Amino acid sequence: MEWLGQEWDYAAWSESTKDAAIFGTVDECVAQLRAQLAAGVQKLIFIPYRYRMDQVEIIAKEIIPRLRD
Repeated sequence: MEWLGQEWDYAAWSESTKDAAIFGTVDECVAQLRAQLAAGVQKLIFIPYRYRMDQVEIIAKEIIPRLRD
């Protein structure tokens, strides 16, 4: 949460906040994202912590495919 508060600006027109960030294990992330989609969210933006390649790979290989099921 500290990183989100320091590294990211939130557009004045947006309802996004750092509290809306999704994080945790793969299972936790998938559950949180599915809840967001069920609530009507139409756009997801994936930003891995400090752009670490291992996190990019987890998002691409484990999280996104499970959201398509």
